Amino acid sequence: MVSRLLALVLCASLCYYVDAQGEKTSSSSSSSSPLSTSFEALSGFFSDPLRNPDSCFLSPRLCPCQTWWESAMLLEEIAAYSLLPSTPEADKKLVHDTIQRYKTYTNAIFDVSNSNDDVLWWVLAFEKSYEVTQDPHFLSLAEHSFNHVYTRDWTSTCQGGLLWAHDKSYKNAITNELLVTAATTLHAATGNETYLGIAVKAYSWFSQSGMVDERGLVVDGLDDDCGAVPQKLPWTYNQGVLLSGLTKLYAATGDAKYQEAAENLFSAVKASDLVTEDGILVESCESDDSGCSHDGAVFKGIFARHLQYAGLAGGDEFLDTCAASLVEKDTVGDGKVGVAWTGPYEDPGENECVAQLSAFSLLNAVERSKAAALLKSDQIDETWSTYLEEPPEKAASLAEKLASRADDLTRGMLVNSRLLSPFDVVCSGGGDLNAYYIGAEMIIKRLRLPERRHRGASAGGWMSLELALKKEQITLENYLSYGVLQEENPLHFSNIAFTVNLQDHHWRMMGDWQSSKWEENLSSMDNKVFLALSCKEHWWQSKSLLIVSEYTSPEQASSAFIGTGAISEEYEGMSCSDGSENSGKDMTPLFQDNKRQQLVINLMKVEGKVKTAQMGFGKYTSDDYASLVQRGQDEMIEFLQSGVVSRDSKAITLCDVGSDVSTNVCRQK
Repeated sequence: MVSRLLALVLCASLCYYVDAQGEKTSSSSSSSSPLSTSFEALSGFFSDPLRNPDSCFLSPRLCPCQTWWESAMLLEEIAAYSLLPSTPEADKKLVHDTIQRYKTYTNAIFDVSNSNDDVLWWVLAFEKSYEVTQDPHFLSLAEHSFNHVYTRDWTSTCQGGLLWAHDKSYKNAITNELLVTAATTLHAATGNETYLGIAVKAYSWFSQSGMVDERGLVVDGLDDDCGAVPQKLPWTYNQGVLLSGLTKLYAATGDAKYQEAAENLFSAVKASDLVTEDGILVESCESDDSGCSHDGAVFKGIFARHLQYAGLAGGDEFLDTCAASLVEKDTVGDGKVGVAWTGPYEDPGENECVAQLSAFSLLNAVERSKAAALLKSDQIDETWSTYLEEPPEKAASLAEKLASRADDLTRGMLVNSRLLSPFDVVCSGGGDLNAYYIGAEMIIKRLRLPERRHRGASAGGWMSLELALKKEQITLENYLSYGVLQEENPLHFSNIAFTVNLQDHHWRMMGDWQSSKWEENLSSMDNKVFLALSCKEHWWQSKSLLIVSEYTSPEQASSAFIGTGAISEEYEGMSCSDGSENSGKDMTPLFQDNKRQQLVINLMKVEGKVKTAQMGFGKYTSDDYASLVQRGQDEMIEFLQSGVVSRDSKAITLCDVGSDVSTNVCRQK
């Protein structure tokens, strides 16, 4: 397994390799990696302390690339670079430190900016910064800035559309393309359906505006009479930004017209003079006597970034061809590049930073494509399938020790009398913090306490179903095995973004496996295990809480299992997602019939020495998981004996019969 992974890594031209023990070791060829060399050349522009964020807005000449909006592009690009498994730790630290400098930015900075396209570039940059840091400050900045420009400058002129700038009447392509792409990006990050509605509305207007010409290419904007301004050869970035917006619209709505529009646009680009006979992307200004402006020199890099985001068929090969030409014909020994990827190299002069940024965007896109191909390899899926049936020795041993520990803890134990009466169990969402929940359930089961029904959202829903369907030992072994899988494949789980996507894929595999393997047990869960999903029938509707309480087939049960915790799942013709979204502020979907007292386990109150933050996003080792199972065991015992968890009184609570549960928060009467 290691040798195959090593071969893939080397083939991907990574500047580091993974040895037999999984250690990251400097390669003798690291200096020749085009991406690493490009980052080193680019870093000189943003690591200079004189070019700081505070001065940047007030004096664009102090921005890393001399303009405010291009500095946003640089931030987005290096943030994406830091998410690559191949990125050296030193580079990741430099990127992280750079992102932190932008925490000085506040909403007020964007409120006073007239340039809507500039602000929307920053929306994308801050959302990507949020992906890297998981710091809500950046997501808040992105949302506020987006909402501000949309509310302020979407006008009825030309039947709709966003103004290029607050103090100008011009409506152009890039601003409205960015509106679509930023809206779909925020929808994916937050689950807020309002953003999706804006994206659909914005593209509907754009597609009828006339800015897509008879060649299928996007021109720059509209004139005073709302007619499209013809362009002999449009800008490349106007084509690229729309590609990713369209494919994200398709992913969010399932409407094939968006995917078809993206494919048609990419085909139009390849058939136009924007691409040479050799398949290299060019900008029209490259053939002008005066050359490209500061802005024009970066446009192709934007196209490359968004083409890779779009993931269209043939896109990877197109980017590979451009990158090969860039490295061979437009790069000199010290890593400096010119503006034209076709070569030969010409000193870009004052455009050095943006030329370097454009090249880095291309090389970064190529590396992201290779990383995505690596993550999609069948190898890790085969290992996971094997571990589901035959857990690795470490996982099996830890599961056995945890079971023995629960046996020892409960031997001869006395229980608080309140839980000797029948009760239901409700567990909140919280990713793989559900280790705490299984630990608590291990104690309840051994004491044979009269629990009746189980209800949960996301992690709480997963665990409720799994314990009922495949029982304690196998459920424990599955989760501990996934911790071992992460230990054995550090590249695949090198950051939160990769981990979330990969676990979603692997949990779908597990959902299908367990529902088929224990099909005979499905009906036994009817009206005993209740899964909370957030669903809607049409894209324009708001999601509402859907409770699944019957399991009619392996396919239906697996879809319900995924739907309670996934970003997106089609369940019985409805668009569904994580049930926590509509389960109240504590993400606890309480039984509304108030039939009996409810034991509420709130995973969001798990704190302490365990690496809980990353576990909430699925990133953990087998030892991390086992440690949190132990805490769940210990604190359930504490609760049963004293009626409260001393570390946090809200971690485990009892909701009495007759309490107000209408908002999915227990208000005792």
